Amino acid sequence: MPTGDPIGSTNSYIPPTATPILPVEHRTNNRITAVSSPRPLLLLDLPEQPIRHILGFLGDRDIKAMAQTCSSLLAIVRAEHLPARIWFKQFEPRQQQQFIQIAKNISNQELKAWLGQFTGNETLISTICGQSAGEVTDNDIPPREPQKGKYFPQILFYTVNQLMVNCRTFQPELAISIDCIPFTAASATLSGDGRFLATNSYARCGADYGRTEITTRPTEIAIAHEDRVRRITFSTDNRHILSYTASTAKITSCNADGSWTEKLIIISDRFISSATFSPDSRHAVMARSGRRAIICSIDQTGRWAVTTTMGHKGRIFSTIFSPDSRFIVTTSDDHTAKIHGRDSNGNWLELTTLNHNGKVSAAEFSPDSKHIITISDKNNQPDRTATIFSNTDNGWVKKTCINHSQEITYISFSPDSRHAVTESYEYAARILSFDTRDNWQHKTTIKHKRQISSTRFSPDSHYLVTASNDHTAKIYRYDANTRRWSKQQIIVHDDMYITSATFSADSRHILTFSRNYSPISLPVCNARIHTCTAGGNWITSLNFTTAGGVYSAKFNHDGSHIVIEARNDDAIIIYGLTADGNWLHKSTLHQHYKLDLVTFSAHGGHLMTISNDAQLVQVWHLYKEDLAPHPQCSLNKLSPPPGKKARKSAPKVHR
Repeated sequence: MPTGDPIGSTNSYIPPTATPILPVEHRTNNRITAVSSPRPLLLLDLPEQPIRHILGFLGDRDIKAMAQTCSSLLAIVRAEHLPARIWFKQFEPRQQQQFIQIAKNISNQELKAWLGQFTGNETLISTICGQSAGEVTDNDIPPREPQKGKYFPQILFYTVNQLMVNCRTFQPELAISIDCIPFTAASATLSGDGRFLATNSYARCGADYGRTEITTRPTEIAIAHEDRVRRITFSTDNRHILSYTASTAKITSCNADGSWTEKLIIISDRFISSATFSPDSRHAVMARSGRRAIICSIDQTGRWAVTTTMGHKGRIFSTIFSPDSRFIVTTSDDHTAKIHGRDSNGNWLELTTLNHNGKVSAAEFSPDSKHIITISDKNNQPDRTATIFSNTDNGWVKKTCINHSQEITYISFSPDSRHAVTESYEYAARILSFDTRDNWQHKTTIKHKRQISSTRFSPDSHYLVTASNDHTAKIYRYDANTRRWSKQQIIVHDDMYITSATFSADSRHILTFSRNYSPISLPVCNARIHTCTAGGNWITSLNFTTAGGVYSAKFNHDGSHIVIEARNDDAIIIYGLTADGNWLHKSTLHQHYKLDLVTFSAHGGHLMTISNDAQLVQVWHLYKEDLAPHPQCSLNKLSPPPGKKARKSAPKVHR
């Protein structure tokens, strides 16, 4: 019997009880007697609302089969947008929220340009834009007032997925190229919606100063810093950017007219070790090398200001927001982690202190914000203990400790917050699970013969994969009935370390690769995709090698494509999943310089490349080949960057 909430369920619908109302002569005290019917009852005899509820339990394949059964079921499937909603539900909540945020902020002009990269069907584009505006619900279904725009994120990203999968070939077009000379292109970040690019570049030597640039064609502005910019971060809503150096942090915000204004400048007398936004984009926290961390918040008028500071008796190592933005946890060498939360007036207060037996170097919240896992010292040995605390009716309570004989290198919760994993230099990873009595129990230990290079849960929390320098990756599966984790399969790369093993966003594929760090060609450094079959086995569906070897490989936003960087071959290769489940070569982009980073944008429509060697940051649009507006641009024909936009001064705060 299926469990969980159906896709088609609503808060107003209550499933009918199983007991029918029987004629008096058939009633008894202890049993139910069936009443014969002149004809068999059909699914279509039920009211439409129960049918929606039943269809909501089905998977994608079953939904398609039901839709082909009769026109009535097809109408329900279309009206409820069930294929798009079922496809959307397979992603973990964090990925879903990113999709929702992108869909929320996109304008019709940007939407048309994005869809136009993959289709020339103007009717389809108009329909999706109508969904954005809440004008229509489906091509063939009349608009219904309560449904306006309700499932727009699901419909948009499902449509883009189908369009990209159906593209047999991509023609990348250079959208923008940022010349960083005389700087080095240290890093760059695309905003989640792909509208803005922030680059962090710094001088090789001499008296030149670092700079941060935010670019959205055709406007470019610069945020001046008088030192090397260490990191740049976009807020979740893509409306703010946080940049910081060793002693200065700045928040710059996008105005309604598209211009950017510096909202807050913090000058610190201590080294700024980290700075990050809260998931709801309303707060930011900055940690200093001393004993205090600074919290900034934005008010209803859009003004950013320092709201409070958090203190420890020792040096602060890390600060992190909970996924629901309600809490902040700070870690310190004073043997404590402190949790801060907001009161009814929105003020940040210290809620509790989590005591440890040694310095606490790191902490992480579970995705549901109900648990925290920390890394701390044991008997003066660094980072040997992981401790899980849970938020109960009695406050935050220590649940369990996991001791390792060597330093812990990685901690993480599963996307469903029911499991946790610790990885250490003792060539082992340990999995814990949350039981029915609200306790955490050690379930299994995954052992390798050499150092573990990566450990990842699948987005659906059903699997965990570890990769190791012993040439293997191990897949473990969780059985919900027995509440056990068991080894399912071992992936082997002959004679090469496995640098990384990651799941696609839909949990259907695992990407493993062996990185060639050397400038010498090593064809044995390859990338492989392993796909889960209907029977639950993992088979190798793509084995990719180049003459020079693979430097990096990554999935796109929904797991339907991968980009492979063949640095020694001066090439970027894109493979995509086809409708029949095969991986197809879609594009090869040749470069004339060594690349340091190639990555998809969060919505999958762009590629970003960074070359420190050529001092270039570039963004490429992906176009269906027969839709490309013009041949690939020549780097020599690029127009110079447009003039910089004037900035308004922001208040300075000394701390």
